[in-house]
Amino acid sequence: MILLSGTAIAPYNEPTVNPAKQVYHLAEYCGIKNASQLSTFEVVKKLKEIDAETLIQAADYFHTNGIDPVVVFKIVLENPESKTAFITKHPKELSKTGKYYYVPILTGILENDGSVRTMSMRNNDTEIKRFNTDFNDNLAVLLAVENNDDVLGKIIDYYLKGERNLNNMTFNNFEKVVSDRAFMYPFYDAVLDLLEFSDKSLILYKFDKKVSASFSKVYTSDYIDSSTSGPVHGDDLLELFYFKTKKFNLKTNDSIDNSPFFDYIIKFITDEPMENFDVCTQEEMISKLKQNKICSYRNFGDIVELRDSFRVEDAKFWDKLLKVREN
Repeated sequence: MILLSGTAIAPYNEPTVNPAKQVYHLAEYCGIKNASQLSTFEVVKKLKEIDAETLIQAADYFHTNGIDPVVVFKIVLENPESKTAFITKHPKELSKTGKYYYVPILTGILENDGSVRTMSMRNNDTEIKRFNTDFNDNLAVLLAVENNDDVLGKIIDYYLKGERNLNNMTFNNFEKVVSDRAFMYPFYDAVLDLLEFSDKSLILYKFDKKVSASFSKVYTSDYIDSSTSGPVHGDDLLELFYFKTKKFNLKTNDSIDNSPFFDYIIKFITDEPMENFDVCTQEEMISKLKQNKICSYRNFGDIVELRDSFRVEDAKFWDKLLKVREN
């Protein structure tokens, strides 16, 4: 199994609290008449007749803070007695109890995964001013945390040195907290959970390559050369697709001549023996954590090398804040 672009226990995957209520609101936003008087079966049938563009535009009505929450339609926990149920328990419960199939897993992160949300705000005075108007509430919604001193207050103190304002001095740390909350910490948390139940079948990577094609244009409507900004969320996936099109002689404007990352992925999916990879084990992880490091992982940058550096102290901050595990 290859896990790109986050984990199932990230905050943006938190199950919908009241899915029926959301469905009825969606129907209203799509212009379905008397939606509240229809049964759930009937309203879903009507929604299936709505074109995709209308559904996407209707999703904007669920944003309470600009474009937050970014992920509007999340997973739904279904009745375990249903024969068609797909997910019946909270992903965090499944992760903490090991109730899933054990298969070899390759997963990784980028340093600036949070760019999927923050890049559109950088150098956008209008957006920053709007965010600062109700800083606490906006940040709490963005991070999916409680707006109180025990949670949000500690985050602001830890990352922003107590400053409740986005500006040139605080923006880099703002990007860091968004990345850590949505990607870095869930990655760390999931890795530790996986090692509890499925040792010797986990492979880690970090994508740190300056790429010629980047998702930065999607996030900002303007191309930003990653040779100066570094890769952004999704650029690892983009490299796989671009290199594949080049390799199979399809049209592309990309200039990738070789991709060790692509080759590594292919090596993994072609059932290469696990002993040929840098496998993360619980024994190694326990030893490395004592040094504020993690298991050795392959870092795909300008050169490919093994590393074990990680912002463990920042991860432990979230452990303590969210009361996940004892440090």
